[in-house]
Amino acid sequence: MTDRDAAREALFRVGLMHPEITIVRADSGYAGQLVNWAKTHLDLALEAVSRPKITRGFVIRPRR
Repeated sequence: MTDRDAAREALFRVGLMHPEITIVRADSGYAGQLVNWAKTHLDLALEAVSRPKITRGFVIRPRR
């Protein structure tokens, strides 16, 4: 199972348990089809947060 597959399951469960959550921020690695899937199936806005281009490696980003 890939991270993106597991993310679908996690987002589905979050949607069931916490319907008040409407925006989810995630690492830019989760951009793409997962964004469309979350909007279509769960009515969640999935925002991909990228790190600054001048940095290398892991960077703590606000709101992620």
